[in-house]
Amino acid sequence: MRQTLIDIATEHLRIRTLGPRNSDQLDFHEVYVSKLRDALEAAYKAGQTAIETPAIYSTLSALANVLQDAAALTDAAADAIAEKNQNLAIGTLLPLEEMLPTAQALFQAARALHRLPREGGVQ
Repeated sequence: MRQTLIDIATEHLRIRTLGPRNSDQLDFHEVYVSKLRDALEAAYKAGQTAIETPAIYSTLSALANVLQDAAALTDAAADAIAEKNQNLAIGTLLPLEEMLPTAQALFQAARALHRLPREGGVQ
């Protein structure tokens, strides 16, 4: 969030940092009202996006974790096959029976969250 505010201040107000620099000349700025309005609107929109984002972000993070775990199992199974241990390879892959439906459900949830109506329609 802090970086978003710095980006807005830089873009709209030509203020490069929001931290104090212990100098009136550097810490106080004259700003046109229209530029201030633009910055406030950008901050508001960023806040709206932040409110909508966590659910889909959390869902996608969970999906990424499941898929990473599935990839690790697949790599371990491939290693077992390379060592000519087919039973170990297949046994290593058995948790995928639960993981893949979970990944599918998370994917569908992310898609559903994306399709929720927002101001201005689906984006």
